[in-house]
Amino acid sequence: MKESTSWNEAESIQLIREMIEATKYQVIEERFLYLLWGYGVAGAGTIHYLLQFHVGYAHPYLVWFLMPFLGMVNYFYLKKKSVKRQSNTWAGRVLSGIWTGMLFGILAAVAGGFARGWEEAYPVMIILYGLASYATGTALEFRWLKIGGFGSKVLGGLAFFFGFQYQLILLILAVLLSFVLPSHMMGKNK
Repeated sequence: MKESTSWNEAESIQLIREMIEATKYQVIEERFLYLLWGYGVAGAGTIHYLLQFHVGYAHPYLVWFLMPFLGMVNYFYLKKKSVKRQSNTWAGRVLSGIWTGMLFGILAAVAGGFARGWEEAYPVMIILYGLASYATGTALEFRWLKIGGFGSKVLGGLAFFFGFQYQLILLILAVLLSFVLPSHMMGKNK
């Protein structure tokens, strides 16, 4: 009876490893989403920065209205992929929970930005980008996501000590560090 328990434990560990590897492969295959959001947010942040602090445009924040468009691209991309997927692993559901939680956190920070000011909202958003990347990197043992996520959290903490002009720069650096760099490194690990 004891041998049966040991065998079942070994099988369980192997099954968990296989689920993590399957989810890791899925994340590598879908790194398009990291690139979409990383370059999208970095691009919008750069345009906002240039319009506000170099051109003097009165409404530079309008560039952020591109984000719902990226959200629709994200939604339809995942919808198309979910039709092809035969099953959803436990690790996949955990990651879905992490990123859905991050989405609602970002939406809450945006609402807070309208209510309390953007200097209070941007550091929180930067930290949330880092938290989701770090948690994903930890769950899937992706070194670059962990490094990028940690770096983004540090930049988010620093952002509390700077004015909005520098927070935009820190936001751009954070998404490049926590989304773009890791997704390019994922491609090298294929």
